Amino acid sequence: MRQLPPLSALATFECVARAGGITAAAAELGMTPGAVSKQIIKLERWFGCALFQRAGRGLLLIEAGRRLLQEIGPALDQIEAASGKVDRRSPNALRISAPPTFMAYWLVPRLGLFQQRHPHIEIQLDNKRDRSRALPEHADVAVRRGLADATGFSAHPFMPEALLPVFGAGLPGRDNIRAPADLARTTWLTATMRPDDWQRWLAKAGLAGLSPARWVTFDHTNLALGAAMDGLGVAIAPAFLIEGELRANRLIAPFPELMAPDDGYYVLCRTGQENRPAVRAFREWLHELGTAHADAVSAYFRCILGTDDADFRRVI
Repeated sequence: MRQLPPLSALATFECVARAGGITAAAAELGMTPGAVSKQIIKLERWFGCALFQRAGRGLLLIEAGRRLLQEIGPALDQIEAASGKVDRRSPNALRISAPPTFMAYWLVPRLGLFQQRHPHIEIQLDNKRDRSRALPEHADVAVRRGLADATGFSAHPFMPEALLPVFGAGLPGRDNIRAPADLARTTWLTATMRPDDWQRWLAKAGLAGLSPARWVTFDHTNLALGAAMDGLGVAIAPAFLIEGELRANRLIAPFPELMAPDDGYYVLCRTGQENRPAVRAFREWLHELGTAHADAVSAYFRCILGTDDADFRRVI
């Protein structure tokens, strides 16, 4: 059996030695000065010697205390690091990382369906993305467009995507937009997270040299889409995310025949985690709903374009 000093008193000692006094340590630890003093006394009794000497209103380590601090500092660092590696979440917890626009326009409106099917899974949503990583350290699964950084991950496609310009019913001069070149008289809304969307669509439309009357830039596409609905200008939209807004006439797509193909959506998890029950349930659900949604979007655009499915697939 290990002969260990009281660990809570040991941690308190380290804090007092580092802070240089009882009062400062008490504030850091959220304890009263009296409680901190009792922990120090308890530790000194265990060792059978003093660890500090008083210096005015503060404390100074004596030799025994300095030796102890030198030894336990790295040990406490190791304990802290080891504690951080322990997954304290429920095995049914599922933390999902996804881009803000996908989360707002597609995932959140449908998440109730997933919860109805899997009521035991505890969902945590995170739209803060480290752009250098496909899957942040704290996340179990991630939704991403394309596979630019998927090394070491299991990635599965579940829905395509395409780009097209949209605006709200209140856009000034909207009745004068009859051809793609007419967009040059409008304000173009763009997002710093997707800076190339306008250029990709202009290349598809054969208008690479076209420029707007003015630009307004937002951090995320969902903000640009909201501004478009409010009549501020014309945004480039991910067609498979805004099908509901198009059907409800909250957004209008003046040139649905001119869609620029874009990177499709993938769900990623760490290699070896594919069959963790919560991860597998979410991946299978995404594939099921993504396939059904892609069919619904295809049917919608086939209807407004008056074309068959093969022709629509050539459009995107």
